Amino acid sequence: MEILARRRRTGQISPIQRCGLAPLTLPHDWSIEGKFDEKNPAKPEGGGLPTGVGWYRKTFTLPATRGRSVFIEFDGVYQNSEVWLNGHSLGKRPNGYISFRYELTRYLQPAGKPNVLALRVDNSAQPNSRWYTGSGIYRNVRLVTTHQVAVDHWGTFVTTPKVSAQAATVSVQTTIRNTTGQRQTVRLFTTILDASGRKVAEATAATVSVTGARQTLRSDSA
Repeated sequence: MEILARRRRTGQISPIQRCGLAPLTLPHDWSIEGKFDEKNPAKPEGGGLPTGVGWYRKTFTLPATRGRSVFIEFDGVYQNSEVWLNGHSLGKRPNGYISFRYELTRYLQPAGKPNVLALRVDNSAQPNSRWYTGSGIYRNVRLVTTHQVAVDHWGTFVTTPKVSAQAATVSVQTTIRNTTGQRQTVRLFTTILDASGRKVAEATAATVSVTGARQTLRSDSA
C-alpha cells in the first residue's frame, strides 16, 4: 500500500493538505529516518531519535460496493492516531500497541470517484517509553470488504474442552454480524485445518435466523 506522509515537530495541518508530502510504502517508521541525538525528546532510553507529529494520506477508488461493508484495518500505529475518510473523522486510538479497524461504508464516494483517507499520528509527548518505539504506521494496513451478513471481526472463539492422546474435541463459537436491519437466514460451515493446511474436521450448523445485529453460533468437531 503506497501512502503519503509529512512530519512536523509541533502544530497541525489540514488532513487533506498536499504540500510537504512524499510517497512511501507501508509499513513505515519516520523516526528511523532522523539523526541520533541524546538531546532529542525521546532521550537515549527511547532510542535518541526524533519523534513529533506525522500525517499520512492515501487517495483510492473502489468499484461498486452496494450491499457490502468496507473496513480499514491497522495492525499497529504509534501512537495517538486519528483517521479521517473524505473529511469525516472515523475515530481515535491513543494506544500504540494494539490493532484496530474502522468502517468506511457510509462515507465512501460512488464507484470510480476518488476517496481520501488521512491519518494523523502524534508521538510528540516524550519521553514515553523505556525502549525504541518508532513513529508512524509500523505494521500492515488492509482494506477489507464483506457481505452485510458475515463473520464478525474477531468473531471466532476456539476451545478444546476434551483432549486425550487419541482424540480431541474442538468447539468453535462464531459470531455473525448482520447489518441489513432485517432477519436473515444463514447456515454456517466450519472447517478445521492442520498445520500443513490439510482438512481434518468439519461441521455444519443448522440453518438459523439472525434476527439482531449479532448472533453467536456454536459448532463442535471431534
